Parts: sequence; structure tokens; C-alpha cells
Amino acid sequence: MKVAIVHDWLTSYGGAETFVELLLRIYPDADIYTLVYDK
Repeated sequence: MKVAIVHDWLTSYGGAETFVELLLRIYPDADIYTLVYDK
């Protein structure tokens, strides 16, 4: 099964980003798509 995680922006770490991290633990091979990213 192919999984993609889509998030509008990943610029700070908060509740939504915690959920994205949880999804990545469940689907470690998922592709991540975002409009804005800040390390």
C-alpha cells in the first residue's frame, strides 16, 4: 500500500506536527508533501 502524508506547512513543532510524527511511525515509508518546510 502506498501512503502519502500531506501537510500545509512544517515550520514549527506543535500538535499537528506531533500527529504527523505519529503517522510516520505507523507508515515509515510514506512520502511527505508540504508547501513550506523549515528545519
